[in-house]
Amino acid sequence: MGPGGAAAFAVAQNGTLAYLEGASGGNRRLVSVDRHGVERPIPGEPQQYSDPRVSPDGRKVAVTIGGVVGGASAFAIGGLWLVDVVTGARERLTADGEGYRADWTRDGTRVVFFRDSAGGRRIVSRSVNRSTTDQVLLSNGAQGMTEIAAGPAHGFAALRWQEANNGNNRDILIAPMDSLTALRPLVATKASEEAPAVSADGRLLAYASDETGKYEIYVQPIPGPGARVQVSVNGGSEPVWSPNGSTLYYRGGARVLSAEIGAAPLKIQRRDSLFADPYTHGSNHQGWSIFPNGRDFLVMSFEGANSLNKLIVILNWSQGRGSKAGTNVE
Repeated sequence: MGPGGAAAFAVAQNGTLAYLEGASGGNRRLVSVDRHGVERPIPGEPQQYSDPRVSPDGRKVAVTIGGVVGGASAFAIGGLWLVDVVTGARERLTADGEGYRADWTRDGTRVVFFRDSAGGRRIVSRSVNRSTTDQVLLSNGAQGMTEIAAGPAHGFAALRWQEANNGNNRDILIAPMDSLTALRPLVATKASEEAPAVSADGRLLAYASDETGKYEIYVQPIPGPGARVQVSVNGGSEPVWSPNGSTLYYRGGARVLSAEIGAAPLKIQRRDSLFADPYTHGSNHQGWSIFPNGRDFLVMSFEGANSLNKLIVILNWSQGRGSKAGTNVE
């Protein structure tokens, strides 16, 4: 099961059940992996990490430790921490229950995150070195917001709004980074849109939508207008932009994929399959990040997670007398 409690399984019409075997809510390690799949563990003890984000200088990771529960009414049971990539040293950024789903401002001096309290949901900006006081970017109107993707200074941020107790109604809204109160819909359909990501120059938005019946990755201009393009071919999730904004990475099936994006007109110039992806996925949100060198990714791996790359298939499961077989996922 993933950090949000979702399990990876599927049932065929003939009664065959397939699922990925792994721990439920277990501790995870932060791992750096390059474009060829070569791993380098980040120092430090495994924790219940979720939603890691690499700082713009590549030295620290902002991450929730303890997890998040719920959908539009999500609440944090853990808190936000900063993890040093070289030493593994951890520094608390918020108290437990006071922050989750962080993103960095582009200059790396502040972290923006969600905070839930008796007064409602807020989007807060906090100085990493505590040199200035917190800024509440959005209070009234923040209820139902469950993701924020920061944009460049004086550009646009993208946020995901979700109707309370309705996980099938998710829309993407945008607002100027200088004034999150000026929210307006950008992608609002009967389908569910999630995992927004703003390109380095702030001109393109990537997101996932299930309008075809499965989640695919799309890119369109921000703030618009302009035509969009479909990036993924057979399913995709959790888009992440390269630091220079020319390549979009995403997770499709059991692999990490990439697409080179061309502009004027917006088009896909090339698609590639990079490496196997047995790592922990996010829950309707990016569960990984990219280093500023554009070659290495930050992922999460379950502690003792050899079982995570095992696909279990049970035949005749619906008849209650199935036979079980396991195979490694390539």
